[in-house]
Amino acid sequence: MPREDVWAWIAAACPDAPEPGGPGGPACLKGVGHCFRLDVGGRPATDAHFVGPAVTYVNAETARVRFSAFTT
Repeated sequence: MPREDVWAWIAAACPDAPEPGGPGGPACLKGVGHCFRLDVGGRPATDAHFVGPAVTYVNAETARVRFSAFTT
């Protein structure tokens, strides 16, 4: 994804997401620029309990976003 679009996408997909450098940042895997785990249990039309996006900056223009969902 274009690097400039990452935070707009995350804000739309996960309105409760912490800002970069917030809680959970130190727990990111090596090379991951930002990650968090968000409790989404109980939201309408959501089967997951948690989601966990991880953003890796590939270069000055590109970011890779891995979006994982967990039930436990």
